[in-house]
Amino acid sequence: MSQLLNNDIVDDVRVDRVVLVLVDCLRFDAYQSSMPNLRRLANEHIEFSDHHSLGPMTPASVPALFQSRQPIEHGGAGMALREDIPSIAEVLSREGVNTAGWHSNTYVSAESGYSRGFDSYVDLGETGTENDEERSNRGDISEILARLNLQSVAESVLDALKRQGLIQWTNQPDAEEFFDKSMSWMNTGEQEFHYIHLMDPHFPYFPPASYRKENSKTLYNLNQLIQDDPSQIDHSELEILRSTYLQEVSYVDDRIAEFVDYLRSSGEWDSTALVITADHGELFRDKTPPSGMEDITHPSYCCEELIHVPLVIAGGGIPNNSISKVTSAEDVSPLICDLFGAEIPPEWDRDELFECPVAVSSSMHQREKGVTISEDFVHISVRSDQETILWWSNETPTEYYHRDNGEERVSHNEIDEKKLHSVCETVSLWADSIDEQTDIGGEVSERLRQLGYVED
Repeated sequence: MSQLLNNDIVDDVRVDRVVLVLVDCLRFDAYQSSMPNLRRLANEHIEFSDHHSLGPMTPASVPALFQSRQPIEHGGAGMALREDIPSIAEVLSREGVNTAGWHSNTYVSAESGYSRGFDSYVDLGETGTENDEERSNRGDISEILARLNLQSVAESVLDALKRQGLIQWTNQPDAEEFFDKSMSWMNTGEQEFHYIHLMDPHFPYFPPASYRKENSKTLYNLNQLIQDDPSQIDHSELEILRSTYLQEVSYVDDRIAEFVDYLRSSGEWDSTALVITADHGELFRDKTPPSGMEDITHPSYCCEELIHVPLVIAGGGIPNNSISKVTSAEDVSPLICDLFGAEIPPEWDRDELFECPVAVSSSMHQREKGVTISEDFVHISVRSDQETILWWSNETPTEYYHRDNGEERVSHNEIDEKKLHSVCETVSLWADSIDEQTDIGGEVSERLRQLGYVED
């Protein structure tokens, strides 16, 4: 059973289809300001206003979504799902639910166990259809020049095309393609679980032309600076990037609205639950991590801007409810089981760590050359409805915040020492189970570099 929620939220609701949409890098305040369509759905159905990711980046947060367990229980950054804990797809598949997933994020690959339990699990970054003219142009030019052993020329040509906006920065498929896949896979009368992992708001920030307000050359140069030397980006340029990020968010919101229109027009809305959330936010220098680096994307820092994310459940049969209590990504899979009337596996159950409901987030991801996930540090945040503690296993000072309606401000009062001791004790127990660092090889490394996870 979910740690923080009672299943009476959806106890009387049963659906034939759940579509879980994860929007990578979606901050809660970005959802509030730039997703009017999703906000409308939230107002009509269920919104969780104090919902939290379990980590500040994908490999730390998504394991909790799939297996309802802490990222540090997966060896820290959760590069691979644990084989001894069933994933949401495995649980539903055993119940006879048809399962399909579409993603383009290497961190949730089949190689890391995320395909387990899915009848179909497709990496559209590798196998996406070539109906996008921009990706087709990129592939044709690159392949021809590579065959002529002109790799450096190919790179120069591709860079020039990017600057002019003739091709996208990466080969990431957009939200429209993901929703098209989901719609084509639907089978009326069957129970189905769809997982859609959208990357549109993720760095690099380069929205479709109809949403883009800056010229392509400016965006190319700023995105390149994020990779090369983000300290060179001044305040006005930072605001251009923030605005561009919100344009990506608006694009996703419109695609969600189109998907809902399809469900309604096809008669599937009443039998579908649409669950929309995020794996983490984006920082945009709104806080400075203890490292002192004024990061723009999502460093290993469990602050509110990176951890507070939306969770909305909508559908024709979903009641209207507003949940203000603290919830976390560990609650999502149990709620999905409830929607199907499926039994929640005992591997997801455990004693609560604290007397009051909390969201515990953690991170152990270290950005290094060669792409490694290591145990150089353990970073934990604990949020209740009243306070936040950010704790590190090294010499970094603990941060304390007072919470008021989801907003955090620095607390100068002494925190409850008993609660802090519980945090440290729990961290110590988790740390004992951390696996040795895991190395990742060539092709995966290149795709992660394009997304800004790996330094050259």
